[in-house]
Amino acid sequence: MESNGNIETLIQEMDDYKTPEITMEHIIGVCQAAANGDFEARVLHTEGEFELATLGRAINQMLDITDAFIRESRAALQHASQGKYYRRVLLRGLPGTFRHAAKEINLASLEIQRKDTEVKDAEVRRLALADDLEQTIQAVVQTVAS
Repeated sequence: MESNGNIETLIQEMDDYKTPEITMEHIIGVCQAAANGDFEARVLHTEGEFELATLGRAINQMLDITDAFIRESRAALQHASQGKYYRRVLLRGLPGTFRHAAKEINLASLEIQRKDTEVKDAEVRRLALADDLEQTIQAVVQTVAS
């Protein structure tokens, strides 16, 4: 009898050390978290080749790519809003539509930079014209006064 108790204890201890299994509830929870804007959530315990582990890895990959796109886009746009146009969305690792959208953001940033430069150049020209006008008026006033 005593050995039976030891075996049960050993079985319980072994169960305590088992890797938790992935569950559909966990996967659904991660998907719901992502749908609510939490791109830090990940499916855990995706080791192995059974269907739920494969599904979990695919979801994690999708979340990784989506999270990378969001972070890169936010950083590039934040820099552009401060007049710092050197920061581009990194394309490495972005497939398909993510890559296409990243390229569009980068092109838009270049266009904003070009227009910003045009506005600054126009301001310099306007100030130069104002200086020229002021000098001309002063010359006319001096001529009339003499």
